[in-house]
Amino acid sequence: MENNKVVDQVKNNTKEQAMLGGFEIAINDAVISSLDAHQSMATQVLSQDKVREGLANIVYELIMKGLKAPNL
Repeated sequence: MENNKVVDQVKNNTKEQAMLGGFEIAINDAVISSLDAHQSMATQVLSQDKVREGLANIVYELIMKGLKAPNL
């Protein structure tokens, strides 16, 4: 949704036509950007106790929230 060109292609074309445009390149770019961000976060988590503890607390709270959800 952040790539206006791709969003316009999807809105205004069939799936097949949209896939022929810049869609594949945009997907590749997004994956590469995500990889860089995740690599940086992983490095911080693995090398800094305070960051690791903060992440553990967030994950714990998310699990607890999920367990309390009425649909389980």
